[in-house]
Amino acid sequence: MTHLESTPMTLSTLMDEWPRGAVEAVAVTAWTAPVRGIRFYDSAADLTQGAVLLCPGLGRDDLVGVMRESGEAGGSAVVVGSDAVRSSRHRRELAQEAAHAHVALLSLAAGTDGTDWVGLATACQALTPGPGRFGTATESLSDVVDAVAAMLGAPAIVTGPDFRLRAFSGQQERADETRHAVIVTRRLPERNVAYLESKGLARRLRRDRRLVHISPLADFGNAPKLGVPLHADNRYLGVLWLDGVAPPDPARCRELRAAGDAVARSMAAEQRHRTGLADARGEHVGNLLRGVLPDSSTAAGLGLFDTPVGLVALAPDSGVTCDAAFLHRVRTGLGITLASLHSRAVTAVVDGAVYGLLPLADRARHHDGAEDPEEHLLRVVTQLLDRTDADGVLLAGTGRVARSAEEVPLARRDADRVIDVLRSRTAPSARRRAATVAETRAEALLLDAARAAAAHHGGLDGPVSRLAGIDAERGTQFVPTLRHYLNSFGNVAEAAALLHVHPNTLRHRLGRIQALTGLDVGDPEARFAAAVELRLLSLPTA
Repeated sequence: MTHLESTPMTLSTLMDEWPRGAVEAVAVTAWTAPVRGIRFYDSAADLTQGAVLLCPGLGRDDLVGVMRESGEAGGSAVVVGSDAVRSSRHRRELAQEAAHAHVALLSLAAGTDGTDWVGLATACQALTPGPGRFGTATESLSDVVDAVAAMLGAPAIVTGPDFRLRAFSGQQERADETRHAVIVTRRLPERNVAYLESKGLARRLRRDRRLVHISPLADFGNAPKLGVPLHADNRYLGVLWLDGVAPPDPARCRELRAAGDAVARSMAAEQRHRTGLADARGEHVGNLLRGVLPDSSTAAGLGLFDTPVGLVALAPDSGVTCDAAFLHRVRTGLGITLASLHSRAVTAVVDGAVYGLLPLADRARHHDGAEDPEEHLLRVVTQLLDRTDADGVLLAGTGRVARSAEEVPLARRDADRVIDVLRSRTAPSARRRAATVAETRAEALLLDAARAAAAHHGGLDGPVSRLAGIDAERGTQFVPTLRHYLNSFGNVAEAAALLHVHPNTLRHRLGRIQALTGLDVGDPEARFAAAVELRLLSLPTA
């Protein structure tokens, strides 16, 4: 059921949330009737106060009984297919029954089919409370499944141990009719369950972690299916089903198992939340990133520091605002990626950024013939961004390799500084989405210097800054002239060519620069100071 208890919702606002033109009103006694939940009608247990019941396939005779029972239970509305209210006479009779029952009657628009029920169900799921929505702060199973589907590039559903539907992702329009039927009826069809049982696949899903691939079959739709068994806390929780997925290679299998683990953890977390338990490991990692060092038993429980640990940060670019729901989806994607590399990898959302800790195998340590650990982690995360963040919302940075819990906050600071540098780059030629701390260390120091100058001295006040003021006032080109001269290591002919001026013109400008500011470009120390000031002047905080 989609619960809406955390926000005021009425029939009127619900109709605004649904796809335009998808649902028509047959009879509505009060558009202000409260909506406390949306569910597919399955049994009398679904008849609750404020419920909106989705009733695909319900005939006219049964519909009258459901409306009466819903009204007696304080329900708000019943939604039926267009076939149930096809004739004008039926519409009038059902409208009268709805008025007597004090419940609204809505129908899908004429000419709709099962695909429209799926679209309606998807819109309902979008109303499910999640991070940053309806005042809640925890990640829902639907959010995780959405992130997994986006990560793997295939629509997904999750069924429980009894093959009843637990959650489904967006993009279900890409799935086949069998998948649509699962969403509408809220369970895997009996013929599908019978096939899994007869082939021993259901038993295999319950007992181990092997993936189940089903080639296109008439009973299973026209697309291949892949089942990922979900296990957590030594319990079988269900199956993650993906549509249109080819038989996976070993690397893809690791990624799929990691995706399954993310979904299983979410399902287990929901159960723990209902019983008052919490995900202590995630809380400890968040505290560690903030600089709160764990005691010895907690550190041992994290299982991270038997080997060096790499750290990566993902954060929004400057000018981009991301809500908690988005960050949690990013965390899920990063968690799947890192878990496919090491089972003890862990992620956390801290202060508006997503962090990942990855134990590094011995082969990832920096020695001849091996990839540098920071670059290895950056390459993996860059591939993740290329696949899941086409809009370029996120930036990524890696910190130093942490060899103890004490070094994790330092690695986080490194990664934060990398992202800070990436945000500060304004020239299109300098823009990058990801970098290591080694690549940006000098630039980070310069950024710190520029900020210190702005904070303590009101900004830069050296000869280059004075030249910039003269250029702005008189329309001269002294700063570009000095920059090209220094970048050309004092080669007048090369600098003049870059400026498209005669060498004598360049020499004259250099003389004017010295006369105006006292800067002697023949002095090595003066040249170095001018080069630093030029770089500071180009930073947005200078």
